[in-house]
Amino acid sequence: MDGALHDVSFSLRKGEIVGLWGLLGSGRTELLRALIGLDPIDAGQIRWRDGAVEADITSEQLRAHVGIVTEDRRGEGILLPLSAAQNIALPNLRSLLNRWRLVSQAGEGTLAAAMIKRLQIKVASAEQSVGTLSGGNQQKVVFGRWLATNPRLFLLDEPTRGLDVSAKAEIMKLVVELAEQGCSCLIVSSELEELMRVCDRYLIIRRGRLIGELPGSATSGELMQSISAIN
Repeated sequence: MDGALHDVSFSLRKGEIVGLWGLLGSGRTELLRALIGLDPIDAGQIRWRDGAVEADITSEQLRAHVGIVTEDRRGEGILLPLSAAQNIALPNLRSLLNRWRLVSQAGEGTLAAAMIKRLQIKVASAEQSVGTLSGGNQQKVVFGRWLATNPRLFLLDEPTRGLDVSAKAEIMKLVVELAEQGCSCLIVSSELEELMRVCDRYLIIRRGRLIGELPGSATSGELMQSISAIN
């Protein structure tokens, strides 16, 4: 994809939280976007295991299994004028169609209520505009819209950016819960301490290349040293 990534090869296991660790501009976001076809891949392959069967799939096919939280929550993650219920329903419209091929309002309401309860989203009602919610609750809506699709992989790009301390803790707790339920998580964060609380291992990225891997037990010094030599 226009030279942004080179020789990228890695694997993710079920229920694993992997930190994608690198400097700003190292290719972290580009890698997440390329995986699901938001940016084109010039060459390479993606393999997906379903039970005992492993096969090549396209980025577009991978997207069917993935929930994604982008670094630009307000610009790409949600539609601010729409309600919490409408935002949560968007990736799930096909499952909410009634026999007339229209979105069932009852189904939309039931889905939204389930996600609001599960994630403890603070709203006056499911019809409240997402643009009026706090940053933490907006981010929960982003998670809720994807959780309803039962993803097996979450791609998380700065999932706590711009949130207060308590909201950050809630979001990271949710990430851990997702992994405990068997969902794989690939997470980008500029906050090292945040990553160190949840990651099982780290992939080190520099100038669009994965240059190494460190275990979850790696110290902050080891992680900083891994990206300190930029040439």
